[in-house]
Amino acid sequence: MTDYLFQNLYSNEKVSVVLLTVNRIEYLDESISSLLAQTYVDWELLVVQDGNNIDVTNKIKYFKEKDKRIFFYQRPNLNSIGSSINYAINRATGKYIAILDDDDIWIDTNKLQEQVTLLQTNKKLGLTASWAIGIDKNGNKVSEIKKSNHIEFIRKSCLMSNPVIHSSALYRKDLAFKIGLYNENIQDYQDWDFVLKILKEVEIMIIPKFMISYRIWEGNSTSTKVASMIKSTYMIISCHRKYFPNSYFAFIYYLFFLIYSKLPMRIQKITTRHISMLKKNLINNYS
Repeated sequence: MTDYLFQNLYSNEKVSVVLLTVNRIEYLDESISSLLAQTYVDWELLVVQDGNNIDVTNKIKYFKEKDKRIFFYQRPNLNSIGSSINYAINRATGKYIAILDDDDIWIDTNKLQEQVTLLQTNKKLGLTASWAIGIDKNGNKVSEIKKSNHIEFIRKSCLMSNPVIHSSALYRKDLAFKIGLYNENIQDYQDWDFVLKILKEVEIMIIPKFMISYRIWEGNSTSTKVASMIKSTYMIISCHRKYFPNSYFAFIYYLFFLIYSKLPMRIQKITTRHISMLKKNLINNYS
């Protein structure tokens, strides 16, 4: 009863949850069920499916029939992440936008309630996010991802790494429109670019709690994909370098990434985990 009365203090604070999917049906149950388990009930789920995987379609329709807060949109062709999220946001009726990747899980049932309360009570905040438990394809814990919650550190390091785990984010919809939504011209790291645009306008807060399980995929990048990631990284740093410190170090990191991508694939596979841990220790984590 207390939670219900507390939530009603902030009526008309609907959260529009965006879930993009193509063909990862094996994780949809866990992802959507983790939203259904939230204590905060004023939400809608906008599922955008690119392509026509019939099994995925039937699974989403099953959930849609169970809960009228779920809305389903199908698009015939595979689109960029930025394009698909923008498609959903333009159809959202909530005051806030939350991201739920189709292979991730919200493990804290109070996630939405806590994040909405933070944005409602602090007008300087534009976005909240959290820490995450890294899991493999089988759901086994492989790491703990602790992003810094110190705003000055975030601003100093944001050109070298995305300070936000996208699937943990909740932000104001009007702010998303103000900054021009997601950049559809970038092939990769659209979420990183989006967060940087938010940081130009307002503050963000990282809640120091493990609120989600984040699926980590390793060793699946093709040479074409790596080239696209490098190009996107360069575009993002170049676009935002005037607004944040340490752009020089960011370009050094970019050059390291570029050189590393030229190494034989067998060496990359052996060293990927070590490079990832080094990056986390230098940028993402703090003591």
